[in-house]
Amino acid sequence: MNGRGRGIGEVLLGRLPEVPAVSLQPGPAGSAALAADTHPAAVTVSALAPDGKTRWAWRHDEGAAIGLERDEPRLVRAPGGWYLVWMGNVTMGRRWEAQFLSEDGKPAWPAPSRIGLLSTMETSFAACAGSDGSLFVAWTDNDRSAGSRFLVVAKVLRDGSVAWSKELGRQEKGWLLGPALSPDLAGGAYLAFRHMDRGVMVHSFSTLGEPRWPEGLDLFDQGGYKTAPAMTADGAGGAIVLWEDGRNGTMDVYAQRVSERGPLWKPEGVPVAKEDGNQWTPQAAPDGQGGAYALWIDDNKGSRWQVELQRLDSEGRLQLPLSGLVVSQSSEKQYKPMLAADGSGGAFVGWLENGYGQFQLLGQRFGASGKRAWSETGAKAVDSAPFKDEPQIAPDGQGGLFFAWRSPEGAAWDVRAARLDARGRPAW
Repeated sequence: MNGRGRGIGEVLLGRLPEVPAVSLQPGPAGSAALAADTHPAAVTVSALAPDGKTRWAWRHDEGAAIGLERDEPRLVRAPGGWYLVWMGNVTMGRRWEAQFLSEDGKPAWPAPSRIGLLSTMETSFAACAGSDGSLFVAWTDNDRSAGSRFLVVAKVLRDGSVAWSKELGRQEKGWLLGPALSPDLAGGAYLAFRHMDRGVMVHSFSTLGEPRWPEGLDLFDQGGYKTAPAMTADGAGGAIVLWEDGRNGTMDVYAQRVSERGPLWKPEGVPVAKEDGNQWTPQAAPDGQGGAYALWIDDNKGSRWQVELQRLDSEGRLQLPLSGLVVSQSSEKQYKPMLAADGSGGAFVGWLENGYGQFQLLGQRFGASGKRAWSETGAKAVDSAPFKDEPQIAPDGQGGLFFAWRSPEGAAWDVRAARLDARGRPAW
């Protein structure tokens, strides 16, 4: 279902009887792809044109008549199209599946790739494209007999076959949670996650699935609660990892750069955000010069939530104000931070503000020096009710930014999208 929505700059993509998961990824210049579980048994991908119209839509609902369900669709941009990953139910439990869609909406494989089984719906997962055009997927699963939450990572080739699948921590009496993935330059991948006993860890796998560090890397497990890893490729075969770190009594954001040789920055990591109060939900994006952008929420000791930005160079040196750059001078509460590279050394940032009962969805573009390209308080993509849940952003390849989110509409849910042009103005 596609048509003009209600509210400034909104496009209504669908009205759904259940809460949908939404995924947004960039496409060819001026376009984007949007995925949602539009029915308990179906996943749908729509290609959005620069004017907000749907160029094509692909729907997978095989087995709907016998009660099969599909949840948690996730799009991953890859050369020539997108991978779509989702969780489906089967006779023996749940299973991760995938399909590759070309830029004109054609599925590459006669049937979805069957990546791996899982025994629980309480799972977190990550996915990324490999440097060789493959797909990596990592997820958490339960082993009730061992009392563990372990991780599985798998590589899917461009023909849909599963090249390999590896388990981590199945026999440990502990939990491995919150996976994040990033490709290397040789067809392998880095996997970061939270280990309940050892803090944030990183593993590295070759293109053949061989672990480069059998025991993994501990990112300075010297006390303090550590969680919520985020990761991005550094463009040189390594990765930059961000995480929440409680070593100083409150939650701060730290960073480390890793390669096949191991950690490249100081052993204790680089403090990215270390102000009074808590800084959490770090996001990471490449800066195109071997460094990374970092984005997080600062609660200012509970007095005011602000979204803040920092840039680290390839040596781990901070390039913006030491306390981080506040993305908007607005006095409203800011949350749901979103971050994406702009492809020119800068970054796009998105966030939500709640002011006077209006849920505003805003964006900003920053240059490498931290200079704002749009209004000091951000560019409004949408400023009308209703509530905007789980927003996402994707660069449009022309200096602008796509947004997608879900909103309640009575007993149903809408999936909507909007776009800001290169000058920060609503395009539709």
